Amino acid sequence: MIKKIFFLILTAAIFQSCDDKLYYSGKERILMQGRIVDQNNSPVQGIPVNIFVEKDDNDPLFLIGRSLEDEDIISYTTTDANGYYKMLMPRPLNQDNISLIINKPTSEQGQNTDYSNTVVTYISLRDADDYAINFSEQKLYRLQDNITITITVNNVPSNFNGKLLTDISGLINNKITTIQQPYYNQFYLYDTTYQNNFTTIKYTLNVAKNQTISFKYQRNVSTGATTEHLINVGNEPANYNVNY
Repeated sequence: MIKKIFFLILTAAIFQSCDDKLYYSGKERILMQGRIVDQNNSPVQGIPVNIFVEKDDNDPLFLIGRSLEDEDIISYTTTDANGYYKMLMPRPLNQDNISLIINKPTSEQGQNTDYSNTVVTYISLRDADDYAINFSEQKLYRLQDNITITITVNNVPSNFNGKLLTDISGLINNKITTIQQPYYNQFYLYDTTYQNNFTTIKYTLNVAKNQTISFKYQRNVSTGATTEHLINVGNEPANYNVNY
């Protein structure tokens, strides 16, 4: 009898560990709210905002190349006349990978093609304060003001084995912001060479004209020491060289 009970418990545990379904609380809700403005700090109306939920053993950054059928959009809305959005989502019970998708097409909503898009990912329910997460302001820019630039990092040591780009800030299309640091280099999505040639690494970005971009890269893998390089972007596409 004891063996039979143990077998049933073990079987249930195995099936639960193999269960890929997402489960949510039927009672508790989390409020997600924020505001979207443009490069002139004016509110932007009609921007689609989605909450994407993923299992713990999957990486939310891969949603960039994911098919629509693989998404779990648990809540969605659009910004109002003042640029604000509010969404209630049921509290997930068996995972903690949440992403805020702003103005990217999903299975539930399209895209405002006049503006850039961005993703805030690695959001945890531990970031909630009194069952609410406030993302404050996210800034988009009009794509009519878009140009393509390349940032080339030269003289990277051939034995460098780590995350080179640690942070990049500015008005960037397809920008990814991580709330919690992932275990690997999320910025490979910006890298046009990735691991092919570590002595010269190129980052191709679609950005707004006439702005200053902060480009931070790692100088020492063991200590985590970084260097910040400010890039003044003009009106035309250009290549900017950074010497390691």
